[in-house]
Amino acid sequence: MNNDPWWRLEFYRTSQATSYDEAKEDGSLRVYELDDEPRLPLEEADPFTYAPLADLVVLVDQACDMMEHEAKINYYLTCNGEIMAKEEWDK
Repeated sequence: MNNDPWWRLEFYRTSQATSYDEAKEDGSLRVYELDDEPRLPLEEADPFTYAPLADLVVLVDQACDMMEHEAKINYYLTCNGEIMAKEEWDK
């Protein structure tokens, strides 16, 4: 069995859920499995602005905006189910 940590980019549109937990419960949370952990130490910078994670965020933003103009997306970087970093819209 592989004991390496598994990393995910998780996100949802704020028009579909009001919180991460709600999005997880109702199925509106989307999950993208990352091939490897982000190479930038999380304590030093915002991982959502570091490629290739930043490229994924831009792609998701553009795709969601095409479906729902000015969509607001909350993002979570998780490792083994624990939130390591988040980027949320103010409520």
